[in-house]
Amino acid sequence: MPHMKTPGVYIVEKNAFPNSVVEVATAVPAFIGHTQTAMNGTKPLQDTPWRISSMAEFHRFFGFAPMPLFDIKPTAAPPDPSPLGDAGKNNAPALPRIPVTSAQELIQTTPAYCLYTAMRHFFQNGGGPCYVTSVGDYDDPFDAAKMIAAITSLEKEPEPTLLVIPETTRLPRADATKVQQAMLAHCGEEMRNRFAILDISSGYLPRTSPLGDPVAMFRKDIGVNWLDYGAAYYPWLNTTIWQDRDFTFDNINADSHAELRKLLSVAVSNDVAITAEINKIGAPDLSGDFTINVPLGGHTILTPADISATDDTSTAADLRFEILDTGQMPGALVTTGTDTALSGFTQQELNDGAVSFAHDKDAATTGQFEVIVTDKNGLATLSRRVLVVAGDQAVPTPDMQGKLDSDAHDSGARRQTLDKTLRALCPAYADITRAIATGMNTLPPGAAMAGIYTMVDTSRGVWKAPANVSLSSVTSPTVAINHDQQENLNVSTTGKSINAIRPFVGEGTLVWGARTLDGNSLDWRYIPVRRTMIMIEESIKLAVKAYAFEPNSANTWVTIRAMIENFLTGIWKQGGLAGAVPADAFSVNVGLGDTMTPEDVLEGILRITVMAALTRPAEFIVITVSQQMQKS
Repeated sequence: MPHMKTPGVYIVEKNAFPNSVVEVATAVPAFIGHTQTAMNGTKPLQDTPWRISSMAEFHRFFGFAPMPLFDIKPTAAPPDPSPLGDAGKNNAPALPRIPVTSAQELIQTTPAYCLYTAMRHFFQNGGGPCYVTSVGDYDDPFDAAKMIAAITSLEKEPEPTLLVIPETTRLPRADATKVQQAMLAHCGEEMRNRFAILDISSGYLPRTSPLGDPVAMFRKDIGVNWLDYGAAYYPWLNTTIWQDRDFTFDNINADSHAELRKLLSVAVSNDVAITAEINKIGAPDLSGDFTINVPLGGHTILTPADISATDDTSTAADLRFEILDTGQMPGALVTTGTDTALSGFTQQELNDGAVSFAHDKDAATTGQFEVIVTDKNGLATLSRRVLVVAGDQAVPTPDMQGKLDSDAHDSGARRQTLDKTLRALCPAYADITRAIATGMNTLPPGAAMAGIYTMVDTSRGVWKAPANVSLSSVTSPTVAINHDQQENLNVSTTGKSINAIRPFVGEGTLVWGARTLDGNSLDWRYIPVRRTMIMIEESIKLAVKAYAFEPNSANTWVTIRAMIENFLTGIWKQGGLAGAVPADAFSVNVGLGDTMTPEDVLEGILRITVMAALTRPAEFIVITVSQQMQKS
């Protein structure tokens, strides 16, 4: 009521409706891993959770994909199996093998960062707003301690509801276990409002692998704490995130270029034209112009080490020079044996492969020459570029390396042309780039499942199980699981259920499980039950916060009960609660003699009891078929 001192008309507004409970977001994942960069303008974002809503925003703040490099090596013999319980020896490789021939395979030599690819898979499967925490760039090693610290930093962010760390699959087994146990503790003990999606290390392996059963190893390592706040999926996925055209000979390490040329040359059956193109792989990158200053009356020495600074196939001693006149020099070109006189400039090939340019101070001071760099083994002419020699005042001999930086645009164009030529002429080259793409496309399923959770929550609600849904950008699981093989995944003596991802004829690859890791619990066996309860708890918690310090009286109790009942009625109408009528679906109790004692009121404690009948998925559908007597 306004304070009335002056005659007039006063308006008094009264709220007709109580506060309402607003349903909180249920699928906002938090991702942790390595990124190319982590900057918001000039502000660093490393180790800082940052909200994005699209892949374009990821590119803006965190950059692009890493550059994977591979060696071509003889296929290694299968490792001897080790005792399942020996965590030190039974440490299966983090990545599947990539065969290129029956006797050779590709071995990735760079760290197998996978957050960027996982983020693409997340958005392709329906992902939306999420948080990304960068724990380092592409020069930093995988570090379990940094990942655990990033998990702790998420305690300050109230919005995330899911936690996913795909790069736990790149850690040694003991370190991966520490991070995943920290994920469960963060969700179930610290925050109690989040759900962890865990990836199984070496989940691309079949359970009968001589390296050990990856599911059994995961179950043994994960422990027994907070299992109802997490879920795991098996096996890994063969995806279509990357195409073979995304990879070239640049993804093969310099030390393996000779082996790559050999593989391709054998495949083309001595075709001279194609072999000439193949031999350009690893050629010195010398496209573009560079300038060498020769002091007046002095000389400058150019060595193969200068001109082949980016060469990855030959040493300086393997290269030789040939200097040709381009017609732009004053005077005539005179050749005498291995010496060439060029109108005031003299050039001589020295024993160590160097070329000395001397200047006659009485002669012209500028000119252009074409330099051809040739491998002494006679494989091919590797490349050519224009050399500009210019006289100058008497100055110290310049730094040759600085003068020989190649033009990036010309370099990229040359490499693109060579890549296109090899794809068109040499099928074996396309096979190798396809093998790289296959290896890079083998991913743990956690990020894709986070996208599925988001998509199902948006279209159906958090109470709908994220199962019987097809995965996008997936060709198949890495291991085909049938009905019988899934039995031990779904129900185990350990109680730790693992959700299967299975191929079905005519339907694609489907998620065929909706259980938390706590498979023996009747209360929290199913993912939608745990996540729906998290949503209800958080929604009511945030709404009731408005009544802190209100009188602990009947008026407040009635208002709170009506507010919560209205919210739960809306959930029931959407199908999130079980029951023919609202009274069967939930009950809300609050008040003196009901949920509180006189002592509670005196101590300022307001207790509310909410009971809800959550819907559970129809996991087992039993159809009974019997014969009946003929009626007519």
